Amino acid sequence: MSENGKLLAESMLKARFESRWRTISRSSAKHGVFLPNKETLWNKLLAKYRNDWRCSYCGQPLMIKDSTPPFGRSFSIEHKKSLYTKGDNSIDNLEIICHRCNIVKGTMEYDTYMALLKIGSQDLIDKMYAEIWAGRLADKLGREEAL
Repeated sequence: MSENGKLLAESMLKARFESRWRTISRSSAKHGVFLPNKETLWNKLLAKYRNDWRCSYCGQPLMIKDSTPPFGRSFSIEHKKSLYTKGDNSIDNLEIICHRCNIVKGTMEYDTYMALLKIGSQDLIDKMYAEIWAGRLADKLGREEAL
């Protein structure tokens, strides 16, 4: 990739990171936990992008933004131990993974999800993700129709 292409890709990554940062900020306020250091988290993401742009859980290649529904290859910033189960925003608790793993894992414990990945197949995880995504889409459509 040319130097200009790299700079463009990294500026797109920064824009997506800012979107993810807003989500982390809202979630942190909701759960009453401290925000991680934004620059440290950005550097973790950027290092991952430059060195091993793969999901830390399933190993599939990541995308800055997957444009193909159900958008499973977009990167997510995930809590290994969820905020719902008393996790925090420490850099060690935040991981760069695919949207698919983030959605399927939900509030599941990290060890439980990793065991599921080990015994399950990618097809099983894909099916779980597709069903969750379809359910969320149906809920969204239902809410819009109710307006």
